[in-house]
Amino acid sequence: MDSIFVGSGYVALFIRGAKTLKDRRSVIQSAVQKLKNEGFSVAEMDFGEDPQRTAVAFTFVGKSFAFVENKFDEALRVFNGPYYIVSKKKEIFQWEMDEEEGFKNAEDEIYE
Repeated sequence: MDSIFVGSGYVALFIRGAKTLKDRRSVIQSAVQKLKNEGFSVAEMDFGEDPQRTAVAFTFVGKSFAFVENKFDEALRVFNGPYYIVSKKKEIFQWEMDEEEGFKNAEDEIYE
């Protein structure tokens, strides 16, 4: 039985000195692009019109838990800049491939 490991992460940030949404976008764009260059799927989650608050959600898929965990450790190092990490969360889960039934997650839901 083959497995894939899916990691998802979320980092909420406070951007020092950002006065406009353009300031926020220019600061966070570099981190988002670095994650994309490393193979992550990335989405910036905004906090509306507050130029100093933003969040980034990201996912990565790999063939081993250790590999995905290592990639997430690397991803968190990307968030060194003119901002504070307010909160962060990561979760890695395993999907198993059953040749007859398709992929199953930990709750045994079947996805084909």
